[in-house]
Amino acid sequence: MAVEAKQIDFHSLIELGKAISSERELQRIMDVLLFTLMGRMLITKSAVVLREGGDRYRFKAVKGLHHSILHKTLNGQMHLQTITRVDEVFEPVWRDELKRLGLSLLVPIQHKSNTLGYIVLGPKTTRQAFSDAELAYLEAMANLAAPIIDNSNFMQQITSLNRQLDKKIQELQTLFEIANEINSTLDLKTIANTLAFSIMGEMLVQHCIILLKQDSGAFQVLAHKGYTNLRDIPLVRKRKTLNVLFQFRSIQFVHQIASKPLRETLHQSHIEVCLPMISQDEVKGLILLGPRLNNLQYGESEIQFLNTLANTAIISFENARLFHEALIKQRILEELEIARDIQKRLLPARPPDIPGFDIAGLNVPTHQVGGDYFDFIPMQDHKIAIAIGDVAGKGVPASLLMSNLQAGLQALIQTGMPLHHMVQKLNNMIYKNTSSDKFITFFIAVLDYQKRRLTYVNAGHNPPLWISGHRRVRQLNQGGGLLLGIFPDMRYDEVTIELSPGDWLILYTDGVSEAMNPKDEEYGVERLERAVCRNLECSAETMIQKIVKSVLRFSRNTPQSDDITLVAVHVL
Repeated sequence: MAVEAKQIDFHSLIELGKAISSERELQRIMDVLLFTLMGRMLITKSAVVLREGGDRYRFKAVKGLHHSILHKTLNGQMHLQTITRVDEVFEPVWRDELKRLGLSLLVPIQHKSNTLGYIVLGPKTTRQAFSDAELAYLEAMANLAAPIIDNSNFMQQITSLNRQLDKKIQELQTLFEIANEINSTLDLKTIANTLAFSIMGEMLVQHCIILLKQDSGAFQVLAHKGYTNLRDIPLVRKRKTLNVLFQFRSIQFVHQIASKPLRETLHQSHIEVCLPMISQDEVKGLILLGPRLNNLQYGESEIQFLNTLANTAIISFENARLFHEALIKQRILEELEIARDIQKRLLPARPPDIPGFDIAGLNVPTHQVGGDYFDFIPMQDHKIAIAIGDVAGKGVPASLLMSNLQAGLQALIQTGMPLHHMVQKLNNMIYKNTSSDKFITFFIAVLDYQKRRLTYVNAGHNPPLWISGHRRVRQLNQGGGLLLGIFPDMRYDEVTIELSPGDWLILYTDGVSEAMNPKDEEYGVERLERAVCRNLECSAETMIQKIVKSVLRFSRNTPQSDDITLVAVHVL
């Protein structure tokens, strides 16, 4: 009978070997193994526990036990070399859990001196102890199954890695396609819509918001998919909440955010995930996603995918923003160039040619356009008006006010009204049409070139220089009044002087006298007087050029801080 039993066991082992060898899936192998043992030994409970790494083991197959046990882990140092009763296990975590499950025997699964795991069996239905023959049979079955389980486990790992690799390849392909799509345009809205639809399709979400933070600190909603309109999104109306979200530097899941009010606002807006878009170590944008339609949690792979996509997207957004800024800058430069040309045409194209006088003028703006002004306006009865002004400020606003002054002067100069009365009207016009911080320094003179007589009004401007033929330097600082545009109905006094052959008049703006050198020293009126006196034998045009060269030589390449305007009048 003993020989017959051994033959049965031998044939049983062969049959088991054939059965498990024909299976490729690890789960099927373990199921066949357990069913065979349970039928052979009359056992109602069994399990296979396999090692996952270190001292961690996991239930991979269970029979006669609740399926909730599957995938449960057991930790602890288990190095059993032989079949061991559960009562004899020294590791308390294993002993207590296995006893609770009604399991009583552990059969090591060993291959190449490595313990792969254990076959765990419950008691026999006969209540009898396992005989030596049965123990030998269990050990033989475990040894037979070990290499097959090892190989199957290895193949399963390879299959799993291949699936992960395929998924990564698919994700990279998707990222590549999305990157190509969003990089093919420089329109911010198009980029945002493409990005939103791509994420919604990949992550299976119904709500997506894409926000950018502008340099001004304002927030721009580029896309809001899944919402009828912006009024349906409480979040976008709360600037403080958005500022808080822009402080996050990594992906945030709303249910993990500590602030309850913030969580509630996000939930009201159907948002479950907050993904920052970072450029140059600064959060420039946010991708806000709603819950997934399949109710699955975001795994590590999805998080990596979203982070990579966010990094790609912010580059596209930044490139588009820089491109639009460059277009705007180019358009502004072109418009300023046009404005400069217009302003240049408003200034005298050439000095007047009048008998007995040599006159020249020059304007050098700091920017494309400026607020300095000079003019020569022919009048009746052998007269000509000579004007110079300096508008507070620089650039386009100053140039517009300068044009306003010129238009008013051109309209009033031919009325024949007294000079002081005309300046009063100009003052009221400037006061009425400008704010309190805008004003003009202004000097105007009417030259009777037949009588060599000059009548002038100085409205707060730098006093022009009057150099007589005997090199006596005086300043035309008598009479006049306040700057134009400060107060209404101001009184202005006019002064008349007689000119003689050899006299010079030098009109200038503070871009000349207040020019700075690297030592923060001003050019000043005294240097201007010396420069004029050194060149009294020159023409009016050359006199101006000499003064400008003197100023630039003094400044020694210090950037020009204000417009430079000069008018020179030489009595012949």
